[in-house]
Amino acid sequence: MRIVINFGRVVRPGQAALVKEVVAMGASRCCAENAQNWRNAFAAKSLLRPGKLVKASRFCRACAETGRNGGIGSTRRGRFRQRPSRPPAGIARIDGRGRIWPRSLVPTDPLRPTRRMPKTKTAAEKQRTLPIAAAAIPLHELTDGQEADLFAVLSAKTTLTTKDGKPYDRVTFRDAQREVSFPIWSDAPLAAACRDEWQVGAFYKLRALYRETNYGPQLDIRRIRPATDEDRDDGFDPAALVPASRFDPEEMFAQLAEIVQEHVADEAVRELVAAVLDDNRELILAIPAATRNHHAHRSGFLEHVLSVTRTCVYLADKYTELFPDLQPPLDKDLVVAGGVLHDIGKLRELQTTATGAEYTPAGTLIGHILQGRDILREVAAEHPIDPDKLLRLEHVIVAHQRLPEWGAPKPPMTPEALLVHYADDIDAKMQMMVNILAEDTTEGPLTGNRNPMGQKIYRGPLPDGADDQ
Repeated sequence: MRIVINFGRVVRPGQAALVKEVVAMGASRCCAENAQNWRNAFAAKSLLRPGKLVKASRFCRACAETGRNGGIGSTRRGRFRQRPSRPPAGIARIDGRGRIWPRSLVPTDPLRPTRRMPKTKTAAEKQRTLPIAAAAIPLHELTDGQEADLFAVLSAKTTLTTKDGKPYDRVTFRDAQREVSFPIWSDAPLAAACRDEWQVGAFYKLRALYRETNYGPQLDIRRIRPATDEDRDDGFDPAALVPASRFDPEEMFAQLAEIVQEHVADEAVRELVAAVLDDNRELILAIPAATRNHHAHRSGFLEHVLSVTRTCVYLADKYTELFPDLQPPLDKDLVVAGGVLHDIGKLRELQTTATGAEYTPAGTLIGHILQGRDILREVAAEHPIDPDKLLRLEHVIVAHQRLPEWGAPKPPMTPEALLVHYADDIDAKMQMMVNILAEDTTEGPLTGNRNPMGQKIYRGPLPDGADDQ
């Protein structure tokens, strides 16, 4: 006997609409008659879903066995419970929710052949075959929730491990004004391409969703491929993706050399400082001041040193005038020379890359403070100065970061070293604060505290019309 039961909207109050066609093969007459006058659609659904209880008062055991995969256990309070066991032979899974039906109840239509699913492409194949043709939007102009095409440089990629021991990659994409760092989990579609194909320092075109999260800005990458010269028509410009100083490096170098000539009165000290600058001119013109946090852009070292030296000139003049009776007198030559040379060891601590700078082995193992003293001693061997002045100048370099946790072997122990330290510190901190105010997208009068300074910064109420910009 073959009975087709069609039931539609549930009539009982509070039950959702239930639309399903049930094909019953071999059901007993009592249940077939009951099914013809089906008023409890919810009970019908329970009959055909394993793991549910079926009221014995409504369905006989034969029908329950037919609809419950033949797995009926003991009777308790007028209900049949399915025995938890592996489905016997003849059972088929027919829906995406994992429900198990007897093959005898599986609807079949000989006129509708089974559709074969197309072969699924890998994530890497999709990236190679899907073009990205839309005009790009700069990364630093994206707002929270905006999806767009953009160009960016992969500035960092690090393999890390979760608490569960699963590896993942943390990648950093950036343009000249914004940096976005986020994880690529090992089970993500792009994990294999990230691990095997993405190269640090390479330029990419992405289609991605930009999001502001509690962990900083992130990108949900939809598509990605290497950028080519053909993308220049869509706005691809490598120079616009690598951060650089706002000022011309040649002009900054000339201004620094002029300050040395004008404000260092001792000829031996002046020649020593000029020799250090001339011997390292090319590196000084290009290298960043750091890998992150402050002046971490092309020519950032020179920009920072010039600013610190100008502040040193001001402080030396101010405190020489304020404390004319200081003994020994404040040595302006050492203050200015210390401003120029305080970070000179970074020429060996860092090396330039396509996206900024990275630490050299010597930079990692020794740091820039001791290497700065080494450079000074090497040049002083060819341009000797008074031994006491050389010692004081070495101390300026060694003590300019003041705190041991910042890498300083000694705190400032001379007035000259103290002035250079604070000139250096205020310039670095001011640059950090400027960057935070420019890049933080937190709404309200205060920025977030996930930044290099580790604190919130008050920006105040927005000026009139700022929301429209």
